[in-house]
Amino acid sequence: MALVEAVDNEIELTGKITEQQIRLLHEQFFDEDKDRAAMFEMRQELARLLKQTLNYIYTGVTTTDRSNSHLQSMLSRLQPDLNRQQLHTLIEEVLIETRLAVSSGELLNEQLNSAMAEVAALKKELSDSRRESITDSLTGLANRKHFDELINEMTRDADINGMDVSVIFCDIDLFSVINEKHGQLVGDQVLRVIAELLRKSLKGRDLVARYGGEEFAVILPNTSVQNARQLAESIRQDIASKRIQRKDTRE
Repeated sequence: MALVEAVDNEIELTGKITEQQIRLLHEQFFDEDKDRAAMFEMRQELARLLKQTLNYIYTGVTTTDRSNSHLQSMLSRLQPDLNRQQLHTLIEEVLIETRLAVSSGELLNEQLNSAMAEVAALKKELSDSRRESITDSLTGLANRKHFDELINEMTRDADINGMDVSVIFCDIDLFSVINEKHGQLVGDQVLRVIAELLRKSLKGRDLVARYGGEEFAVILPNTSVQNARQLAESIRQDIASKRIQRKDTRE
């Protein structure tokens, strides 16, 4: 299993596995399952809402074959292999169709408001789920999954358009010593501080992600290697100039 292999590799490299590494492994291997479960629940909920809206049309003031056939078509497209973007598109279409239905008098206002509110709530839930799936819970940065998605997208665009894409990888020296000497809470605070410094150093389409335990990665579209190197040095100096002090020991 990939999880067992990842644990074995970590132990082989460092001789142990820390709580932070366990948390990262959990995000890597179990959040994907959680995401799939959330997608399944949202597909089920959208199917229920589609059937409910169809029922509203049947029992509404008037009805037309157009709305009926469109909504039936949407229901048939709600397949198990539907990805997040396809589900988002389908939800948008349901919202549009219900608006069209009420404008032509097919649905009672009260019924429409109920149906549209539920579909809009589902759309928000889908967006929130997507945001959670690509965000590192500790730092609020993009996670490894989002980094992998964007680096593939940007390198593909760069090949097509002939533009530069640079990547900076950052690693915190002696981070394990910080954890051992001062505890994980201090280690977590160090990660948050550095994450915020990296975030403030970027602009436009630049993206910073937490790549691993104490590793960060920065994607710089339309940036030459020379300019990326200058930015990396500027970031290094900025981080080196900072001091974090424990409130309890003043260390």
